[in-house]
Amino acid sequence: PAMPPVSYGSLPSDGGGLVVEPAEYPHGDPIAIRYLRPYVGSQELVNGEERWVIWMPDGPAPADLGQSRFLRERLDRVRRARESSRNPDSQALALQPYRWFFNAQPNKPYVGIPAQVSETRRWYTVSRLSDDVIASNTLYTAEDEDGFLFGILSSAMFMAWIRVVGGRLESRLRFSKSVVHNTFPLPPQPTETQRRAVIDGGNGVLEARALHPTSSLADLYNPLATPHSLVRAHEGLDRAADALFAPRSQFSSDADRLALLFERYEVLSAAGQFVIPSSRRVRRRMG
Repeated sequence: PAMPPVSYGSLPSDGGGLVVEPAEYPHGDPIAIRYLRPYVGSQELVNGEERWVIWMPDGPAPADLGQSRFLRERLDRVRRARESSRNPDSQALALQPYRWFFNAQPNKPYVGIPAQVSETRRWYTVSRLSDDVIASNTLYTAEDEDGFLFGILSSAMFMAWIRVVGGRLESRLRFSKSVVHNTFPLPPQPTETQRRAVIDGGNGVLEARALHPTSSLADLYNPLATPHSLVRAHEGLDRAADALFAPRSQFSSDADRLALLFERYEVLSAAGQFVIPSSRRVRRRMG
């Protein structure tokens, strides 16, 4: 598939020792703060909530650990939780409490993709994140150095696809790596002009969001309160994404977009571009 690989974020298995809530932030400990990174899952991404994690993949400097009671207590909590765990893999990490049970953190800028969003959204609320923002295992991630993927996932074309192909959690829209992302029939070799138009459109969306720094994505994409500048930016992005699929066509509705997407999907599926289980499931959703 033309879509880049998607992964889950990282999993600490820490007994609560590595994750730092706002009320626990060590304001008076500059050494501990040096090891803290923003920690983002689906809820934090959409609702603008803050959490942090202790992030030291290679371990702390011994002198730092000796001078920070906060770090000592937190790592000791992890050690004790892992020693008492029934999972032998967790037990094996007890002597390295700073290590994460599963470390899938991208080392480049990436797109954070919520596992689900409200069905009232006009666009799927993804975000571009720097590699020093740690993604939790409740968030999907995909490397995106230039912003092209952010533009694609933020487009009406992708939203039309996920509304039909994606699952539901109650009424909310659910993202899926295998059924939604990997099967999205993105043209495999866009021109540099097409890529740049999508990247620029995505940057326009980010600039429009930045005009409202105190508003969460949930606030900004509330259908009753989406700022006009953000709507205009998304509409510009949609034109660029639509042109990627059909340069000389205009789409008057999502039904037009879906007709083209399903046509492209069938062609790529017949050519072996998609794995068979996903193809069958998509065809069932297509009816």
